[in-house]
Amino acid sequence: MQIEYKKSRRNYSFDFRLRIGGSIYLMVDGLASIIGDGKVLSYQYGNGKSENLYLKNGAFFEDSTFASKTDAECNFKKIKIAILISPITASAGEQTVIAFRGKKNIKIFGEKSKGYTILNDENLLGKNLIFVLSSAYVSDRNGNIYKDGITPEVEITGGDNFDNLEKDSKVIAALKWLKEK
Repeated sequence: MQIEYKKSRRNYSFDFRLRIGGSIYLMVDGLASIIGDGKVLSYQYGNGKSENLYLKNGAFFEDSTFASKTDAECNFKKIKIAILISPITASAGEQTVIAFRGKKNIKIFGEKSKGYTILNDENLLGKNLIFVLSSAYVSDRNGNIYKDGITPEVEITGGDNFDNLEKDSKVIAALKWLKEK
């Protein structure tokens, strides 16, 4: 998992700006103790059906089907978490950010994400032939559907400085918010 975090007075920031995708299971499960139990997101299918993804006691489920479990146990309920996103943040990276949406202690900084907030179904058609079909949009724990990416609460265009994070405008804004009471 390529998620950077920085501790700041018992608060945390997660940088998803360069996270282009991967496995939603690994990312959400790895952050389960921070995200907390309950519905984290849903897949909204075109036929009106939906599939809920949720955490329960550190285990990750798709409806009633067990998906994965982490052994990490932390209590992060009373801290603030800043999340950084960019136009490169995509797919499973976006879904992981959406899993945080709706929590009171979270704020997202940066630029609108890529917009690959969909579920892809892989269908094996032959020995070396796979057909991938986008089959559902992603919605957060409150039912908000993300058809065109994630817009941050604090929009900051440009100013990225991955070589010197102390001069990165998004990191500076996130740290300022984390230090506020």
